[in-house]
Amino acid sequence: GGPVGLSTLAIGVGEQPETVEDVHEPFLIQLGLIARTPRGRIALPAAYSHMGVEMPAGSEEHAAQTRSLFED
Repeated sequence: GGPVGLSTLAIGVGEQPETVEDVHEPFLIQLGLIARTPRGRIALPAAYSHMGVEMPAGSEEHAAQTRSLFED
C-alpha cells in the first residue's frame, strides 16, 4: 500500500520506464487513479474503487496528503 518507484511500476506492467512516465502515467493522473509524490507513485481511492477492493491500512494517509496538495 505504500509509494512505488517508476522502475518498479514499469517492471510490474512490462513497459519501459519512459513509456510509463510519458504515456500511461499522465492518463492515470488525469483520471484521478494515481498521484506522484516525492516518495513514488501512489494509488488514490478512485483506483481502489475502480478495482473493487478496499484500500490497505495506511494508504488513506498517503492519499489524504496528496489530495490536499490539489484541492487548494
